[in-house]
Amino acid sequence: MFSRMSIGARILGAFGALIVILTGIGASGYLGVSSVAGSFDEYRAAARETLELSDYTNDLIDMRLAVDDYFREPGSFAPAEIVAKIEDVGTIDADGYAKFEGNDLATTELATLIETAKAYQSVFENVVPGQAGAISPAVAQLDDLADQMSGNLKTMFEHAKDRQNTLG
Repeated sequence: MFSRMSIGARILGAFGALIVILTGIGASGYLGVSSVAGSFDEYRAAARETLELSDYTNDLIDMRLAVDDYFREPGSFAPAEIVAKIEDVGTIDADGYAKFEGNDLATTELATLIETAKAYQSVFENVVPGQAGAISPAVAQLDDLADQMSGNLKTMFEHAKDRQNTLG
């Protein structure tokens, strides 16, 4: 069949086949790059979550250390300074929430963290340093609430880490 074709038809047929092959290679390459770009975007989003969670964890550690210092040495911090640190832990700005967009687990954990921080602040504000026996139960309650906030952050960290490991 090919022997009956003119030279021009053979050349056109070869170029046509070459164009089809190159188009297939180009489409395959495009799909591969798109897939890698999507995975990279997901990985980058999980990494941004991890960085944001590190900031929240640092705020929580700073708050816990300040509260511990306050109860050991009441003059070390003014109560208003402690309340400001608690509010910092319990406040997530719009940029922070944006990093967790589409992550239902994280938004649930953040909501719980905020509520727990409010409870923590309420307990702290009702403690009067120096009253015999009044501090110990309150400190235990504050520790429990702080542990709950740490648990919220840990759950979010684990989820972000699992996403990164799946993508990596």
